[in-house]
Amino acid sequence: MEIRSAEEYQFVMDAYGNLHKEHASDEYGRAIAFGPQYVRSCPLNSIRLMVPPESRTTWFTTDHLSSGHLKLNPHEEDRVIQISQAKGPCFLAHSLMKVNNEIEGDKQCLPRDEFYPVMHRMLRNKISWGSNFKFFRQANFLSFVLEWTESILSDFGDVFRQADIYGAVAISRYSYDFCPNVWRAFCELWGPLSNTFHHGNGEMGISLYDLKVIGGLPILGLPYDEFIPLNRELCREDLYPSTIGELLKIHAQLCVFHKKGQVFHDQWIEHFFRGEAIYGAAGNKNNIVPEHKAKDLKFPLNISREGQLAAFLAFWLSRFVLPLDNAIRLECFYMASLMVRGFRVSLAPAVLGLIYHALGTVATHCRGPGLANAYLPIHYVMGWLGEHFPDLIDRRSDNDFPAHYPLLARSGFMVYRPSVFLAQEDCILLDTESLADNAFEFLVCMRSALLPVRLGGDLWLEPYYPNRFAHQFGFDQGVPENKLLFSVCERQRCEIEKLARAQAVLLRKDTTTRFYIPRFTHIGECSWSYCRWWMTACAPYMGFSVSKIFSVVDRGHKKRIPNAKGEHFSGVNHVMHQSQRINRDSHHKQARHADHNKVEDGSSSHVLDEESSNPVQGK
Repeated sequence: MEIRSAEEYQFVMDAYGNLHKEHASDEYGRAIAFGPQYVRSCPLNSIRLMVPPESRTTWFTTDHLSSGHLKLNPHEEDRVIQISQAKGPCFLAHSLMKVNNEIEGDKQCLPRDEFYPVMHRMLRNKISWGSNFKFFRQANFLSFVLEWTESILSDFGDVFRQADIYGAVAISRYSYDFCPNVWRAFCELWGPLSNTFHHGNGEMGISLYDLKVIGGLPILGLPYDEFIPLNRELCREDLYPSTIGELLKIHAQLCVFHKKGQVFHDQWIEHFFRGEAIYGAAGNKNNIVPEHKAKDLKFPLNISREGQLAAFLAFWLSRFVLPLDNAIRLECFYMASLMVRGFRVSLAPAVLGLIYHALGTVATHCRGPGLANAYLPIHYVMGWLGEHFPDLIDRRSDNDFPAHYPLLARSGFMVYRPSVFLAQEDCILLDTESLADNAFEFLVCMRSALLPVRLGGDLWLEPYYPNRFAHQFGFDQGVPENKLLFSVCERQRCEIEKLARAQAVLLRKDTTTRFYIPRFTHIGECSWSYCRWWMTACAPYMGFSVSKIFSVVDRGHKKRIPNAKGEHFSGVNHVMHQSQRINRDSHHKQARHADHNKVEDGSSSHVLDEESSNPVQGK
C-alpha cells in the first residue's frame, strides 16, 4: 500500500500500517544513539481512498404499528419474560434504520448463536467465573496523580476548555471503584455480536452520547489516530508539533535510566511532577504519603511549557481514557500535542470502540469470561450503569463537587433517554454543510457505523448499532434488521486501509440524508412484533428463573468460593428487578430532569459515580 509522505516520497507500509523502526531524534531530526527503536507509521488521513458518496437517503422510517410490552418475572420457573397477550393500540412509529416493521418481521430476523451473551454459554457448558477473575484499569489511587492534575488544571484550564476536555480531565483525578458482582452480571448479559446489553425489556446500549454525558469526551473534532511519524517529518514544525520529539527523547532517556523497554505510569509521573505530595490513599491506615524530592532525580526536567502539558495528556490518555496496560503509550504523543494547541479531538468513538472490544473479549473467551483479563476504562461503563440503574451504583452528594460541575452524574434521577438535542418539537433535518454542530452530533450518535480504533500497534473495527437501542434516543423500537455479518473473530486485528475507510465515513458531513429528531420529552414505544422477537431471541438464557440459573451453574462447579452462590448472580437479579421500575418511572423523571441537561460552556463533561467521596484518583 502506498501513502503520501510529507516529504513527497513513497514509503511502503505493511497491511497494518507499519513502516520501519527508528530511534528517537534530536531537534534536527538526527537519530540519537540510545534507547529503544520505535515503530513509525503515518496518519490514517494520508492513505489514498476512494470513498463512495452516501447512498442512504434517510435514517428513519415511519409505520403504523401495534404497540406491545414485555413483562419480566425473574422468579417464575418458566416464561420469565412474557409478552402482552393482546396487541396494543396502533400508533405511528418513528423507527431508526434499519428495522423490519413487517407483520412477520420478527420471524425473519432470528439471531444465531454468536448473538447470545456469555450467560448462554455459561448455562449450556456449565462455566463459572472462577475464583481469580480480574479486570484491569479501574481508576484506583496512584501517588502524585491528584496533585499533578490539580496543578495542570490550574495552569492550563483555558487550553482544556478550548479543546473541550476540561471536565473530562478534572474527573480523572478521582478514584472510581466498582462492585464485582454488578460488573460480572453486566458482562454476563453483554452481546458481543451486536455490542449491546441484553435486558429484560430489550437491548440497551452504550452510545457515543453516553460517553459525552458521563465522561465529558468530545464526539466531534479531529479523528483520534495514534502513530509515531518518521524523524525526518518530526523536525518540521509545519507538519508536527515539536512536543512529539521532546517526549520521544525523554521517553528514550527514561527507558535507559530504568533499564526497561517501556516507561510505566508511576515512572512517568515521578519524572514530570516536581511538587510535594499532599494526598494519600483513602481508607488505608497504613498508607504513608510519599515524599517527592526533586534532588533525587538523576537528570533535569528539560522540556518546554507545551511539552509539560503534552506529557500530562499522554499520561491521561494512556492511563484513564484509553488504557491498554500500565505503561505510557508513546503513539498517543501526537494526539496529546494537538490538544495542547487547543484542537478538539474526537475521543468518544475510540473509547467506545475500546470498551466494545474488551467486553467482546470477555464474552467470547474460549475458557470462560473469568480468564479474559481484559483492559478497558471500567469507570465509564460503571458511570453508564449508574445512570440507567442508579440503585446498583453508589452516588456522591452534590457537596462533593465544585458548583460549576454538570448535575447529571451527581443527581439521583435516572435518565432512560438522555437528550442529545433539546428539541421542543419533533423535527426533520437535512445533513448539509451548514448543519449546526449539535444537530450533526445527534446524527453521528444515531447512525450505524464502524468505530475505528488505533491504539499503539493495535487496529480494531467495532460495529455500532444504535438502531438496536433506538428508544434511548426517543425513537420507537422496531425489530432490528442488521445482518450482523461482521463477526467477532473478524474484529481481532484490522488492516489499515479498512480502518482509514471507516474513519473517513464515521464523521462524514454534508451527506444530504434526512434524519428525524424526536422532541426531548418523547418516550419511545416498542412494537408488538419487537416484543415477540425479543422474547424468542433471549429465551435460551433469559427465560430461566434466577433460582434455576443458580442450580444449573452450581452443578458445574467442583469447587466453590465461600458464599459465591449467593453473590454470583445477585447483580443479574437486581438488574432484572429494576426493569419494571425503570419503565414505570422513566416518563416522569425525564420531565423533571430536562433542565439538568443544559450544561455550562466549558464544563460539558459529567462526573462519574464513585463509592468514596474522598478526592483521590487511580492508577
